[in-house]
Amino acid sequence: MTTGCGCLPCGGGAGRAPQRSGPVTLNVGGIRYTTSRETLAGCQKLSDLVASPPGPDGTYFLDRDGRHFSEVLNFLRDGPELFSPPSEVDARRLLQREALFFGLQELAKSVQELYTGAPIPTNEEQRLEKLEGLNVMHTDDHEQHYDAITRIISATLDVPIALLSLVGDDHQWFKSRCGLDATQTPRNTSFCAMTFQPEVPTAAMMLVIENAKCDGRVCDNPLVTGEPFISFYAGCPLVTSDGFRLGALCAIDRVPRSINPLQAQILVNFAQVAVQEIERSQLLCGDLEGLDEAEDDRIPSNSDFAAGPLRNERMREALREGLCLVQVRDDSMDWPILYANEVWTSLSGVRITPPERFPGKAHAEDASQNGRRAPKAKELTFFSWLQLLGKTTSQLREEIRLNWAQQEPSAFALKGLAAVSLADTSAAPRMGGKNGSMSGNQERVTVTCRFMPAELPLDAAAAAIRPVPQREAGGPAAAVPGVTGRLYFVTTMRCKEPPAPALTSRMSDASASEVKTPQSTEGTPVGGDRRKSRGNTVDAVAAIKPPRSPFDDVRLLRLVGQGSFGKVYYGLWMGSPVAVKIIETRTTEQQRKFEPAFEAVLSASMAHPNLVQTFMSSTRNKPSTSGLTEEAEPVLETWMVQEWCDRGTLGTHCSKPRSDPESLIEVMDICIDIAGAGAYLHSRGIIHGDLTANNVLIKTQVSRKGYVCKICDFGLARVLEGDTTDIMTTQLGTVTHMPPELFGVGQEVRLTTMADIYAAGVLMWQAVKGEPPFFGLSPPQVVVQIVKGKRLKLPEEVPQEINEVFMNCTAPEPEDRPTFDGLVKTFSGMMSRSLGNT
Repeated sequence: MTTGCGCLPCGGGAGRAPQRSGPVTLNVGGIRYTTSRETLAGCQKLSDLVASPPGPDGTYFLDRDGRHFSEVLNFLRDGPELFSPPSEVDARRLLQREALFFGLQELAKSVQELYTGAPIPTNEEQRLEKLEGLNVMHTDDHEQHYDAITRIISATLDVPIALLSLVGDDHQWFKSRCGLDATQTPRNTSFCAMTFQPEVPTAAMMLVIENAKCDGRVCDNPLVTGEPFISFYAGCPLVTSDGFRLGALCAIDRVPRSINPLQAQILVNFAQVAVQEIERSQLLCGDLEGLDEAEDDRIPSNSDFAAGPLRNERMREALREGLCLVQVRDDSMDWPILYANEVWTSLSGVRITPPERFPGKAHAEDASQNGRRAPKAKELTFFSWLQLLGKTTSQLREEIRLNWAQQEPSAFALKGLAAVSLADTSAAPRMGGKNGSMSGNQERVTVTCRFMPAELPLDAAAAAIRPVPQREAGGPAAAVPGVTGRLYFVTTMRCKEPPAPALTSRMSDASASEVKTPQSTEGTPVGGDRRKSRGNTVDAVAAIKPPRSPFDDVRLLRLVGQGSFGKVYYGLWMGSPVAVKIIETRTTEQQRKFEPAFEAVLSASMAHPNLVQTFMSSTRNKPSTSGLTEEAEPVLETWMVQEWCDRGTLGTHCSKPRSDPESLIEVMDICIDIAGAGAYLHSRGIIHGDLTANNVLIKTQVSRKGYVCKICDFGLARVLEGDTTDIMTTQLGTVTHMPPELFGVGQEVRLTTMADIYAAGVLMWQAVKGEPPFFGLSPPQVVVQIVKGKRLKLPEEVPQEINEVFMNCTAPEPEDRPTFDGLVKTFSGMMSRSLGNT
């Protein structure tokens, strides 16, 4: 086809040498245009093209959309003064794209003055190919599992409109919609296409526009100036396993407003749930190599879950997990289920329809009986489906109150017996009964449930997308209007094996053996020459491959450290990063002297933002690695699933001096973290006993210094009974952090809380100096120095008030040392004054 556009007729032929003037024919995407070389001289890219010989048919081929190339030629021929841009919105958008491709900035600017929408991403061709390959565009737009997502988003964000939008080449289509009749809009009007920026997968984040009429990016958008008169928009991109963005899950209001960090994270979490469903068929048919056997020793970070194998594997695992949103209360065991995914629906036989607004109730219906609704008075609550195991309801309520009393939200785990529908029956379970009552078409199975606060990422894949606004550490707990209590995402898995027996501990002067790891203490590094000494035995193979976890919902990925009595792995607990500590005791004497169960039970009983949280623990006899011989004495394994701290130890962090005014503010902030945790421990009658820089871990957090310090490793901790203030012990910690009174002659020494205060003073010194205390001395030499009265000293440039606090903490006499409560107040006051002067 030949298009004239006022240009010269076709001329020239194959094999002719290029000319400087005269007519030329361009084949643009199958459409022929004939013009003059003088016209093309205004575009460097076109001028360079026709400077070379033409093709065999005498034309110059351009692999572009030829439908709007005539406008490009008209602009080059007539100039910007006479050029008239097209009136259609889509035509202007496509013309702007062509203008940018050809480097015609004036043309792009002339059409940009009219609203053209979000910029086209550089990976648009691959993105559209991914979207087309999923076969989701223009399918059923009333699927229940997608409609449940937009409905709960409408309720939790308190907006009239919620959409699941997929952005195609020239339009956006709504896979699910709540509160809007339209099924699609032109792409140039799409707010959701704006979530494609920035394009880097590791930079994916929400888009929030609080008042569209005052936002220069969208104030001229037809959806703002006309129906539905968008004023507020919050959208989270739908990021696939390979990092492409298909569209967004969004919330829309017709009045200006804002959302809080809790609502933002809920939107991100449900966007992750939605994109997993969209990608379901491709995820489940994929064939990835087992990540457990991966040779890469590098510890994954959030960026590794932004795109690629780890994100793919996590999303595939999530498709097999039951998920519901539960309203948790501390004054009642009536915890309404507000949302449930398809896996939970299949597991329970109950379909949950979320409430339209809060306060409101979700509706439960028999999923296998054509949607016949249960009596409205019988609202389905979590414990009408699950019967608790291992604790009473009063114990659970008390744990919830303690959890909520902390500044930082944290996850917790429950096990129970659940009424599960039999696979070969069409009858749904009876709903509304107490303690998981069943019908005749159900079986009772053991399930494990992880309760993740809704203000935290649902898993590592959701954590790769930044919510807006982002939650700040220590800030007030946000709430959803109309909701009593707090919201939790509950991930449920069916246990394959009977639950492990409950741990017991006599809470005595026993300690767990030390595990030297980057997650806890210095020890054998991972990588390098580590594998060279493993030999050619079956046990050597077992040392490389992570052992099978006793928890069905925990998967080990990487060994991060090991010592003489155990190992620490980086793992995933239903998709969320955790540290898995495995302590081995090989003899009855070791088990008596080093009781790992003590550390497990003690650490799990505590909740504080500056303590490493233990989510769950288990003991078992270590499975045989060879199966050929039985050991004389069984090896007892104690497993602890703990909070993952991604930035290593305080010892590693304190590798440079911090004595200037700005750095000393960071030191005071570190001391506040340590003293806050110490005050909590001492208020509960617990002496840590081994407070060193390698037993303080660092975790990334949105705060002034960008991280938080957390005390770990309670293997040498002691519990004071009643009103006692000391305990006699032979088990001591690290000599460089021990006070003088613990170096007395005899088998036993008197340990008090003041030993932790002394150790905290040494940590303060280490943070300022940037080096280990008594560096270069052997343990016996350190003991001699301390017994002789040798004391650590801070640099002279450190302010006097900081030096006085340090000297008081490391005073030779225990009674001269302050308390942790006093240190929190002292450091907080000093820090406030310092910040006021900066």
